[in-house]
Amino acid sequence: MIKQLIFFALIGWTGIAFAQDLDISLFDDVPNLGNNAAPLDSLRITPPPAPDIRISLDNSTPILPPPAEPVPVIPPTPSAAIDLPGAPPPQEKPTQKPKPVRPVHDVTTFEVSDFALGESSTNIFKQAQQSGFKVLGTQENIPLFYATEYDHRCRQQRIWTPEALSQCIQDYACHEKTRYIAEATLQRKNEFVTLYFTSNANDNALYKIIYVNKGDNSLNFTRVNKMKKQQRQTEFWNAVFDKYGYPDDEQKYIWGDPTKAYMKAYVTGSAYDAYIILEDLRLSNEDYFAAMDIEAERPPRNQFRF
Repeated sequence: MIKQLIFFALIGWTGIAFAQDLDISLFDDVPNLGNNAAPLDSLRITPPPAPDIRISLDNSTPILPPPAEPVPVIPPTPSAAIDLPGAPPPQEKPTQKPKPVRPVHDVTTFEVSDFALGESSTNIFKQAQQSGFKVLGTQENIPLFYATEYDHRCRQQRIWTPEALSQCIQDYACHEKTRYIAEATLQRKNEFVTLYFTSNANDNALYKIIYVNKGDNSLNFTRVNKMKKQQRQTEFWNAVFDKYGYPDDEQKYIWGDPTKAYMKAYVTGSAYDAYIILEDLRLSNEDYFAAMDIEAERPPRNQFRF
């Protein structure tokens, strides 16, 4: 008897475990339990739905349902502007107006301490005397092709020592008036002006001016002296702008065309020395080519006798 009870109990537990593995609801449809429980024949077992599998007649591979058609991917289109009634018009981006191009200054009309470019050395020294400048020194040069010719003549006279050869060349240049003033330095109080001239081939004209206004180097670094130096710098720039106008190159403070004729101003040093440079490069270039023309017109020396 005991063996039979154990046997039926094992069969019952095995059935319950099997029903749980298959996810079969054994007691969901039972109306009640206990003394009024319904017989086991009334229990309904609902198995899970079977998959939709079709088997062909020739026992081949099972035919699965056809896959769903892929959904086409439509690329996004740019959204067009929609004009709503009463909406404000679209704002346009502001365009930057080009800066007006100012004409480049003609610096050949500028003057520095009453000195103008293109003037001869004779007129410049007269103007220096009238303006209160004194001449600190001058430098005279001889065009290279003349110096070479004079050197050849002196050596033919059997002059060999350097001192005698230099004096012989100077005598020839003075006699033929080929020596010219190439540089001169002037002073008026704390103002110094250095002048550069072309050769006689181009009328010994002034082509470059360097003006220097020396500051007070005795001022130390006190607040009062620092204010004096800043005031000196402000007065210098105000005087420059009042006389020559604003520069064409506002970053480098250059007036005119640096490749032709230009003027440049700046302040430098602890004493705030003020500089103005005025130069006409075309005059120096013309002087070079004028000297070349004169040299080409000279008859060549017959150095070779074949």
